[in-house]
Amino acid sequence: MTTLGLVYIYFACSVFLLVNTVGVVKPRLFPPPLMLLGSMSFIVVALFAPQLMLLGLGLTVALWWKGGLHHKLGQLGLVFHVMAWALLGLHLLRMRTVLPILDGRPVRDDEEPFPIKEENRARVYPPMRITYAPLLFQRTAAMRDIKVTRGVIYRVIDGKKLRLDIYRPKERPASGPQPSVVYLHGGAWLAGTRRQSPYLMYELASAGYVVFSIDYRLAPRHPMPAGLYDCKAAIAWVAEHAAEYGATAEAIVMGGSAGGHLAAMLAVSDGIAHLQPGFEEKSTRVRGAVVLYGIANLVGLVEEPLYPLASWLLERVVFQRRFRDEPDLFHRSQPLTYLSANSPPILLIHGENDSLIPIEEARHFFEKLGHAGATRVHLCEVPLAVHAFEIVPSPLHQRAVRIIRSFMDSL
Repeated sequence: MTTLGLVYIYFACSVFLLVNTVGVVKPRLFPPPLMLLGSMSFIVVALFAPQLMLLGLGLTVALWWKGGLHHKLGQLGLVFHVMAWALLGLHLLRMRTVLPILDGRPVRDDEEPFPIKEENRARVYPPMRITYAPLLFQRTAAMRDIKVTRGVIYRVIDGKKLRLDIYRPKERPASGPQPSVVYLHGGAWLAGTRRQSPYLMYELASAGYVVFSIDYRLAPRHPMPAGLYDCKAAIAWVAEHAAEYGATAEAIVMGGSAGGHLAAMLAVSDGIAHLQPGFEEKSTRVRGAVVLYGIANLVGLVEEPLYPLASWLLERVVFQRRFRDEPDLFHRSQPLTYLSANSPPILLIHGENDSLIPIEEARHFFEKLGHAGATRVHLCEVPLAVHAFEIVPSPLHQRAVRIIRSFMDSL
């Protein structure tokens, strides 16, 4: 590669890194359409900040070695890189001390976020020790002690085999069945896999939960609500087969983004027969739900002119139906339609710097649940966190997992 070619590459990388670093630190500096369009690259920079900083340092050394810093464009690229490194470094340092806000109150590292039942005292976390090592090396201590059973078929429909993975401790406790958790991945209802949030599942399994992470049918080949039906079927399958894996029949459901929408739907729509065609008589009740940056108001998305891309995605790709032609389909597929005082305990978790699904979505859902009479609903706002922040084991992830586990233990 020529020196000039390296200079151009270096400059392009520096612009990309700086623009997206600003998007991570201050996403609301961008107008809503640009914030939405840039959200995926914001997420990449936020999740892999240490690795990108090291990569940028390597590129800088290579540029210096080739003499590229004698070019003005190379020098400008270095200035942009230094600015991005400073912002990212400050962002990482703030992760060390910033505390999640649970129901309007910061949660310290030396307190239990939720009351713990006496029989769960063995599960109580010690005071947290926040570390950057898992984020840098993409490894956690919990990964050593977990047995993973992969590819178990839980449903066959339209010739397609739907599978799940099971995370559980290698040594089964003698205290009886362990609590079941069903995890639903994100991906805008058209992408993603059951393996995309491994650290969260390892941490929960290490804490004594049996985690069933499922795949479900995806759009556009299988328009919604096909995926919702599959998630309901997975809950019914766990109720029938959990004992084979040392787990309880009734599960806690959790998911992020599109999976958060589905988790919320499972929580609030127990007993709705038309959402489980072909297995209407089976129970799909869940013990509680953890909704990570999910969407509760689908109708609002298609009616809101501020986000035409979201409206197009839902109508043309995910549902393949126009809202004006079949509004009932969209209403039947959103959690806001089924709110009542009978909702199970729900924990909403959302990052304050989420540029894909703004935190106002969780705040609005929280208010609607309260107005409907739901009594055990909690909102956890995570400062600095972007969309999908829990996918990597950052300090933000570590504190969020502690709150999730405490909520589950309280059930």
